[in-house]
Amino acid sequence: MNTALITATASILAVGIGFLLTHWSTARNNRHRDQLARVQTQLSQLYGPMYAMTQSNGIAYRAMRDRYDPEGLFDQRTPESMEQIDKNQREIYRLWMTSVLQPTSRKVCDLLLAHAHLLLDEAMPECAMKYFTHVRGYEVVLAQWEAGEYAELFSLVPYPQEFTDYVAESFKTLQAQQSQLLANRRSRTSHN
Repeated sequence: MNTALITATASILAVGIGFLLTHWSTARNNRHRDQLARVQTQLSQLYGPMYAMTQSNGIAYRAMRDRYDPEGLFDQRTPESMEQIDKNQREIYRLWMTSVLQPTSRKVCDLLLAHAHLLLDEAMPECAMKYFTHVRGYEVVLAQWEAGEYAELFSLVPYPQEFTDYVAESFKTLQAQQSQLLANRRSRTSHN
C-alpha cells in the first residue's frame, strides 16, 4: 500500500512539474516572440523609415550646401551672412527646401505622430518636439514664399541635430536588440 501511494504521488508530482515547466517555457517563448515582434515593428514602421529619411535629408542638404554655398553662409544664419547670400543662392535654397528637404521633413513628422506608440521613450523626446517646431517654422517660411515674399529664408527654430542623433542611436539600438533576440531564438531552436 505504501508503495502504491508513493508511486501515485510521484506520478502526480511528475505530471505537475511537467505542466509547470511547459507553462513556464511557453510563457517565456511568448514573451520572447512578443519582444521580437515589437522591435521589428518599431524598426519597420518608425525608426527604419525615420533613419533613412533623416540621413538622406542630411546628405541632400550637405550636397546642396557644398555645391551652392561653399562659404557656409546657410549655416551661419547671422544678419551679416544673410546679406552675403546672393539671389541665385536664395533661389537654389528655396528650390531644395520646397522640393526635397521640407517634403521629407513633413513625412518624418507624420511618422512620429502616427506611430508615437512605437517610441523607445515613454514620452515624446524633447529633441522630437524641437524637430516638430523647426519643421512647422518652415511651413510659415514656405507660405511666405508662395505669397511672393522672399525676405525670410530660414525657420526661426534652428535644426535640432540632436534629433538626427537620437534617431540614429535608437535605430542602432533596435537593430542590436533585434540581432540579440534572433540569436536567442536560434539558440533555443537548436536546443529543442
